[in-house]
Amino acid sequence: MSSAGTPQAPAGRGIKPLDSLHRHARLVVLIFPLIVMLGLPLVFIQGQPSYQSTGTIQVSPRYMKTLRDDIELEFQSNTQFLQFIQQQARTVNRYDVLELALQRLDQAGHDYWRRDGESERKRIERLQQSLSIRHVRDTYLVQVTLTADRPDGLAELVNAVIAAYLERARQEQVYAAEERVASLRQRESDLLSQIQSMTSQRTVIGQTLGVTAFNPDEVNAFDRQVRQLNEDLLEARQARIRAESRLNAFLEQRESDTELRSIQESILTDPGLNSLKASLNQRRAELLSNTAGMAPNHPARLDAEDELAAIDAEIESREQTLRNHLIAGMEQRHRASTLQARSVEQQLAEMLAEFDTRAARYAEQFNQAVSLNHHLGLLWSELDQVRDRLNFFAAEETSPGFSRLVTTALPPLYPTGTGKKRLLALLLIAAMGISLALPMAIDFLNPRIRTVADAHRALGFAPTGWLIEADSPAHERLATDQLRRLASSLIRDHERNGTRIIVLSSARPGGGTTWLVRRLAKTLQALGYPTLAVEANAYRPDAVYGPGPGLVQWLAGDLEQAPVIEGSAMSTLPSGLEQGSQGLPLLERLPGLLRSLPERHRFIIVDAPPLLTHADAELIAGAGDAVLLVAEAEAVQRGELQRAGRLLQAIDPAVVGSVVNRIRPFLGGGYVGSLAEEHQRGHKLDASGMVQALRITLTALLRAPLELMSDLTGLVRRNRGRRADQCGPA
Repeated sequence: MSSAGTPQAPAGRGIKPLDSLHRHARLVVLIFPLIVMLGLPLVFIQGQPSYQSTGTIQVSPRYMKTLRDDIELEFQSNTQFLQFIQQQARTVNRYDVLELALQRLDQAGHDYWRRDGESERKRIERLQQSLSIRHVRDTYLVQVTLTADRPDGLAELVNAVIAAYLERARQEQVYAAEERVASLRQRESDLLSQIQSMTSQRTVIGQTLGVTAFNPDEVNAFDRQVRQLNEDLLEARQARIRAESRLNAFLEQRESDTELRSIQESILTDPGLNSLKASLNQRRAELLSNTAGMAPNHPARLDAEDELAAIDAEIESREQTLRNHLIAGMEQRHRASTLQARSVEQQLAEMLAEFDTRAARYAEQFNQAVSLNHHLGLLWSELDQVRDRLNFFAAEETSPGFSRLVTTALPPLYPTGTGKKRLLALLLIAAMGISLALPMAIDFLNPRIRTVADAHRALGFAPTGWLIEADSPAHERLATDQLRRLASSLIRDHERNGTRIIVLSSARPGGGTTWLVRRLAKTLQALGYPTLAVEANAYRPDAVYGPGPGLVQWLAGDLEQAPVIEGSAMSTLPSGLEQGSQGLPLLERLPGLLRSLPERHRFIIVDAPPLLTHADAELIAGAGDAVLLVAEAEAVQRGELQRAGRLLQAIDPAVVGSVVNRIRPFLGGGYVGSLAEEHQRGHKLDASGMVQALRITLTALLRAPLELMSDLTGLVRRNRGRRADQCGPA
């Protein structure tokens, strides 16, 4: 019994070859000839001797350039290079490449790869199927291998295929090179035509404007002239205004401005007037000197005063005449200056108007020429790029590219292949191996419980006991001994923990629970422990527990005491049902009634229905002191046993154990078989047991064909009889 910690699960069930072969002898006999019959055509087809010739090419991860690098021909990652190798391997076997290779051989007079009445397409497709192109792992090498039943011309054909591939690869190493060169040539012609047209237009504009260069950063000549005319016109307008201002001021003030010498100053500095004044003043001095001391009425004084007055009048007349002359000259001068300023302003205005009209046309043509210059620069730049690309194609046309020949194919000297005899031997070995391995695989992958270790792994704890399949006297004796061992375990638990009521339930129906309850009760009774076997499985009542009223009537209260049937071998309490029902009534009374049974029954063993299929099993399990889960070997699966274990974990009884029932010993070894033999003989086995198991297995294999023939004969007879019954008399 076990409810303590979970021990470590045991190792796997292992493989028992002799047991598997004995168990599936018919399958072995059926599989072996079937594999042989399926493999014989392959032996005759693949067993023919063949010849091979192999050539090797290298696919470089870098483009083997002639002039310079090009990013278009570089691989950015190792994945891209591997994909490129696969693409090159497919190219070798391409239809057009093989067609070119065969044409070259035909032209050279080597007609190796042709059959009578075979079309050209069929010939090429047959070559495609015969060629093997393989990338040598972790290298840059690709092997081209041709296999045929004759050695003639193999090396020549492989070399022709490689040569055709290298030629095509060199042509196609730059994708669509011919089309791209033609497109670039056309673009070059278009660019030259546009450049010539734009250059002619610019020349005409230059001749019209009289300019040889058109710089957009410089101001054109007409713009400079117009700007200068505007400046000159502004200065002329200012000069006219100043002239008119001087003239108006002179006419009002009769005096020149501060920039010119005044009229009075001109009079004072006039040489003629000053000379006249000097002579007259000299005369005045003489007259004043002569009249000095004369009386006012002196006749000489009066004459002198008259002469002095005449001198003053003469000076004043001369000054006035000079003033008038200066004023007239000054006025004429101002008027001439004003007229000149007006004339200059008018001429500059007329020139500016004319230049404005011409400057608009000039600017339009100048800007057109600048635009032509810009477009010509773009066209020349594009033309340089086009010519650079054309030069690249021309330089790389004859470069090695990515692929090159490493080793040429050599004529084969000896045939290759396994041969029919060797293939037949391999087929027989393979058929034998599969036939022997398949039964072992079936048993190994079988999800059903077969051993105690299987139950241990499924439940997580070691089973309390196990019972061998009692199909022989030796096994019956061992089973009886195992029942005594199981009874001993229950007695120890009873002595230690007072366990009295023990519920037995299988995971699925047909697990042998009733048989185990009866045998275990008899064993305990024989050991001196009075035991009562209670039938609590209302779904399938068993007559072995006895007739009459039983547990159902006692639960219903129809009986005051339990209707126990006393016996010498054991005591029983039947279910009280003659046929199956939907369950026991009033199960809540079961724990109390079971514990009220007389103490003379040291053990009460309850035969409960299967745990996974009937709900009563959970309620009955809760009424016991311990629960033993019965697992029938080779009938219950590991998953079902695990689900039953989870149900017991949910019920949580005080003590949980398990018993693996009807374990069939392995043929040719194993703990159970050896234990049964040693239990019968009373001493340790020697190697003769293995020899006997081998002899039994071989006998089963030899008898399997006869049994299959017998089964087939019986099946045929049954089909004939069924057809005769269906037809019947008319």
